[in-house]
Amino acid sequence: MSVNLSISFELVCLMGWLVRRERKALNGLVRKALASGLAKELENSDADSESFKNINEQTPTIVSDFFSRLESMVYEELDREDGDSAVIHEKLGTIVKKIDHEFTDERALFLSLKQLYADHKKQGDDALDSPVPELEDELLKVFLKNWKPDQHDQRN
Repeated sequence: MSVNLSISFELVCLMGWLVRRERKALNGLVRKALASGLAKELENSDADSESFKNINEQTPTIVSDFFSRLESMVYEELDREDGDSAVIHEKLGTIVKKIDHEFTDERALFLSLKQLYADHKKQGDDALDSPVPELEDELLKVFLKNWKPDQHDQRN
């Protein structure tokens, strides 16, 4: 079974952030699912059962629906926070793609992107009017101001 899956930068950030910083909440969600019937479904499923065959056939749809729902939730919450988030992603996305996200605080990065966009908007500039190297330098400066190292961040 071959499936192409594309997920947004925001969703990748959410997943990374949840795995690193919300393990207890994720564990609680898994425990709740198991207590609410998932454990029973898993016990009743074996390789020959009809439910196993249905899930096996529907795996691409299930995974796609799950990621789509999570992505929708992220965008809904971002829109509540700030209607410009989609614009930020579109206009500054090429810069963000160059960043090594393995060692980056996504929250500080997202706040930095918002701040950079807001600064350009206040000045009456469109973020795309500046050359990319200049935007990269500005983003780095803003990011360093917003970055608050914690015990999860790697230090040299």
